[in-house]
Amino acid sequence: MITNMNTDAREPTMSVFRAGKGNTHAVDVPINDLQFIGEGAVGTVHRVTISPRREGLEPLYFAYKKLDSSDPNRIQTAYTIHQKLLELPHGRQFTVQTFRFTDEGLFMTDLSEGGKNLVVSSNDLEKDVLLEARQINKKNPNFISNFVQKEDLIANEEEWEAEFEKRADVIARETAEAGIKLQGDSIFFVIYPDGEYRLFVVDLDNVKLYENYPSDNLYQINLREIKDLKPHLLGLWLSLEKLL
Repeated sequence: MITNMNTDAREPTMSVFRAGKGNTHAVDVPINDLQFIGEGAVGTVHRVTISPRREGLEPLYFAYKKLDSSDPNRIQTAYTIHQKLLELPHGRQFTVQTFRFTDEGLFMTDLSEGGKNLVVSSNDLEKDVLLEARQINKKNPNFISNFVQKEDLIANEEEWEAEFEKRADVIARETAEAGIKLQGDSIFFVIYPDGEYRLFVVDLDNVKLYENYPSDNLYQINLREIKDLKPHLLGLWLSLEKLL
């Protein structure tokens, strides 16, 4: 559990609660990297890399949004929505596991896993996404080709469309039944090194609770919002295919 981050110290650290032998205590772990990712509606976003002090353990990666303003009601609503998402039948497959506000800002799971995966939202400019894809491909030369070949939109267009519709339907239906209204810029897709992609509900700034709204109506709204992301995914595939 993340509780605090101290970036003013000579060695930036983050306080994390750890459970041990009947008690819970806070320890400071060093932050090896604080990398700027982008500018959000309510603050800048950085990738935080934390290296465990014990040898042999993998680094931990978080996305950190330093909030320009704090609204207690908005924060509580975001917490409530995140908890509802985690409780959905497939919720843990399409939302982040860590989502925690501190005095400094918001920490959440880094879906890029330290820059190994390509994370894209509808607000991202294509030139920036292609630049990020090239940078990932420098470290993993098969990254672009794996995605282009795995999700071959020319050879498997109908199959690809059907699979996207299936994934969109699951997210739209489960969120609607929970009284959650999605907005396009809250939905991301993540491309993995093996060529697979997944859809996520991540940025909860503009997600709303409409618990008294008819779920069928919410389902149609949420499905439309998710489907609006499809042209971005298709366009990215076409652009990456040209790079091969």
